[in-house]
Amino acid sequence: MKNKVESVIVNKVKQSHKIELEFNRLLRLSFLIPRNDVIKKMLFLYIVLFSMHGFAQETTYKEYSYTELFKMIEAETDTIFELKNAKLVLDSLATPQFYIAYGAKPNPLKERAVINKYIYFENVIFDADAAFNNIHFTRGLSFRDCSNFKMFHCQVDKYFDLVVTEDTKLKATRVTSDIDSRFRIHQNQFNQEVNIRIEESDEIDGNIMFFFVNNQINLSNLKAKDFENGWPLSIWTSNVLQFTFQDNVIEQSGLYSAFVFSDNAWNIIVNNNFIDEGLPFIRINNTENILLVQDNIFYQNVVFSINKFREEDEIGWSQFDNKLITSNFSLQRYAGEDDVDFTKLEEKDIRRKYLDTFRIQNEPTYNQEIQERGKFLNHYRNIHNTTSANNVYVEMKVLETQRMAYLYTKDQTFNNFFKWKVNQFLKTFSAFGTEPARAITFSMYVIFLFALIYLFFPNSWDKHGKNRIMNRYRFFTKYMNKESGIHEVYLEDKKDDLLEYNEFKNYMESSRKTIPKFFTATALPLYKWAMSSTKLSASILKRIDIMKGTWSDLPAHQRFWKSILLVGAFLLAVIYDIFIKMLNALMLSINTFTTLGFGEIPIKGLPRYLAIIQGFIGWFMLTIFSVSLISQLLN
Repeated sequence: MKNKVESVIVNKVKQSHKIELEFNRLLRLSFLIPRNDVIKKMLFLYIVLFSMHGFAQETTYKEYSYTELFKMIEAETDTIFELKNAKLVLDSLATPQFYIAYGAKPNPLKERAVINKYIYFENVIFDADAAFNNIHFTRGLSFRDCSNFKMFHCQVDKYFDLVVTEDTKLKATRVTSDIDSRFRIHQNQFNQEVNIRIEESDEIDGNIMFFFVNNQINLSNLKAKDFENGWPLSIWTSNVLQFTFQDNVIEQSGLYSAFVFSDNAWNIIVNNNFIDEGLPFIRINNTENILLVQDNIFYQNVVFSINKFREEDEIGWSQFDNKLITSNFSLQRYAGEDDVDFTKLEEKDIRRKYLDTFRIQNEPTYNQEIQERGKFLNHYRNIHNTTSANNVYVEMKVLETQRMAYLYTKDQTFNNFFKWKVNQFLKTFSAFGTEPARAITFSMYVIFLFALIYLFFPNSWDKHGKNRIMNRYRFFTKYMNKESGIHEVYLEDKKDDLLEYNEFKNYMESSRKTIPKFFTATALPLYKWAMSSTKLSASILKRIDIMKGTWSDLPAHQRFWKSILLVGAFLLAVIYDIFIKMLNALMLSINTFTTLGFGEIPIKGLPRYLAIIQGFIGWFMLTIFSVSLISQLLN
C-alpha cells in the first residue's frame, strides 16, 4: 500500500497522463484491431490532448543558475518540487556533485547526492553544456516539454517521465535555446516505471535528438496488473531527428515494454539486453528514413513490426531467430479463445502455448506469421544477405513442417504424411536446401556405415579376401623354416606369375621368324615392365634380409632382437593388408552409393540387398545435394 506522500505524487503526475495513457491504449489497439470506433475515439482524444497545449500563451522564462536550482530544491518543504517556464544557466559556484560540464568525461563519483523529493520540470530550458551527474532521486523525476536535458550516473527509484510534444511552448523554447533540443540519458539506473514520449509535428522537420545509452532499467518490483492502459517501460517517438537506444540492460520480469517509432530520421536500436522473460513490443513506422536494429539480446520473445523495409535498413536476423512474434494482434486473437482459461496461466505459459500450439493450428495466425517472415526474407534477398535470408527461410519451413504435422493429425492421408516426412527429412539432411554441405556430410556417414558392413563380407574386388592375413602367416613361417633368404621365398610365392611371364617371353621369341619384327620388338619391353615390379620387390627384400638360415639355427643371443624385427615386419605387412581390405570396402561403398554399379553388384549374400538399399539412398541424397547446390548458386 502506497503511503500518503507517494499517493499525492503519483496522482499529481499521472493525472496529467490520464488522457495520454488512454491515447496510448487506443493507439496500440489501432494497429492491432483496426476498428472504426477505436479510431474515432483515438482521433478525438488526440485532438483533446494536443489542443490543451496548442492554445498556450507566449511564455516568459525566468532564469536560474544551477546553484540556485538545487538550493530551491533543498529549501522546498513539500515532498514535491516543481519548476515551470524557466531557463537554467551555468554558474561558477555549481559543483560536479550536482552537474558536470557536458564536454567533460562524466565519471561516476563514490557517493551520489540524494534528493528526497519528487522533481517535476515543465517547459524548462536546460543549459546545453551541462548535465545532471551522480544524483539519487528517491521519489521520481518528470520532464514536460523541456529542452536539452542531460543526465549521467544518476539513480531514479520511482517514476521517470519525459514527455516532449510539439506545441507553442516548445517552439518558444527553440527560439530562446542556442542549439536544437538534445536529450542524453547515459549510464543511469531506473528502478521503476519509465515513460518517454517525444513527438514533433509532421509540419516541420524534426530536430530533436534523443540518446538513451548504457542505462539499467529494473522493473522487477512491478506487477502487470498496475498497467492496464500502458507499459512499465514505454518509449514513443515521432518525427525526431535521431533516436538512439543502445547498450541498455532491461529487466522486465515478465512485463511488457513498448517501443514505437514513427518517421524518425534516424532510428538506432543496438546492443540492448532484455535479460528475462518480459515481452518487448517494437513497432517502426518507417518511410524514407534510416533504421538500424542490430545485436540486441531478447531472452525469449519479441514482437517486432515494421510497415516497410528499405534496402538501406540494417536489421540483424540473428537477434530475432526463433524468438519473433510478428504481431501482438496474434496474441490478442489467442487471448480471445473461449477454451483457454488464462486465469490459471502465467504470461510466459500463455506465450509458450501460443508459440507451440495456437500459431500452428489457427490458420489466420499461421498465415500472418509466415507472411511477416516473408517480408524479412524478401528484404535480405534484395540486399543479397544470403545467410540471413537462409535463416529466415529455414524458420519459415520449420513452421510449415509443424503445420503439416498438425494437418496430418486432422486428416491422416498418405499425401499429408508424405509431405510432413519429406519436410522433416529435408530439414535434417540439407536445412531445407540452404546447406548443401550438410547433405555431403550425411552422405559420408552413409558411405562409411555401409563400408563397415562390407568389410566383414567377401567381394569380387578383394582378391585375397579373408585369406589375406593367413597368407601372411604362411609366408613368414616358411621364411623362418627355410635356408633360403626372404627374397627367394617371395619369388617362390610369385612363381606362377613368373612362369606366365616367362612362357609369354619364350612364345614370342619362338615366333620371331614367323611374325613381323614389330610384335617381338614391343613384346620384350612389355615382358620386362611386367617383371620389373617383382624383381624390384625381390631386390629390396634381399637387401633388408635380417636372417641367414632358419630360426632354429640362430644363436640364443640373436633371437631376441631379430624376433623384434620379424614381428615388426609382420605387423607392417598385416597393417598394409588391412588397409587394402578397408580401401576395397570403402571403394565398393562409394561405387554403390553413387549408383555407378559397373553393370553388377560385386558382393554376395545379405550385403547384396543392402547395396541396393544404399544405392537408393545415394540417389535420393545426391539429388538433394544437387538441388540445394543449384538453389544456392542461383541465390
